[in-house]
Amino acid sequence: MADQGNQLNKIDHIVVLMMENRSFDNVLGWLYDENDQPSRGQTFDGVAGRNLSNPRSIPPDGNSVPVDKGTVMTDPYPDPNEPYDQVYSQMYGVEPPPCPIPITTATPSMNGFVIDYANAIGICDD
Repeated sequence: MADQGNQLNKIDHIVVLMMENRSFDNVLGWLYDENDQPSRGQTFDGVAGRNLSNPRSIPPDGNSVPVDKGTVMTDPYPDPNEPYDQVYSQMYGVEPPPCPIPITTATPSMNGFVIDYANAIGICDD
């Protein structure tokens, strides 16, 4: 068996694939789950087994809508809003987005995605 400690020096290039509207979690977040664990004691910080529901995705019955595996690669349809002011609204949970958009280094709450998408497709948030 070859010495695996010297295998990394054989890598010449690393390719990063960036896909519009497809995040790391969408592509690799379910790489490992309870049925498929990393080998040799490795860890993987994916989405399996985590409560990642957006606070605005809790319906009136009080149950959250958990992250789950998707099977339709064209979802979501229609696409969520993509202009910068809407992305700000999604990240900071501010609806409607301020004008002008402030320059900030504040940590975003990341809690505006569901309400912004509901507005984009014409669903009222009661």
